Amino acid sequence: MDYIFILDETEILQGVVSIRDLLTAHPHQTLAEIQPSRVVSVKVDEDQNEVVEAFAKYGFRALPVVDEEGHLRGVISFRSVLGIGT
Repeated sequence: MDYIFILDETEILQGVVSIRDLLTAHPHQTLAEIQPSRVVSVKVDEDQNEVVEAFAKYGFRALPVVDEEGHLRGVISFRSVLGIGT
């Protein structure tokens, strides 16, 4: 587990915080203050090549998967895209 995914009450993805950023943050900082302003995610029906491109572009270890309304539907790891450990 490398990330914490922040959802609103309707399970729409609002943000992502890395565990490293959480552990190095000031104790009084909120998740909203720690999370990056831009949320990177992929759609449920995203083409596999586009998912690979997102991993290459951003260098994340995992990406949240959302539906058309932005509801979190899952998480895809870089390892699973490469077929490692499957």
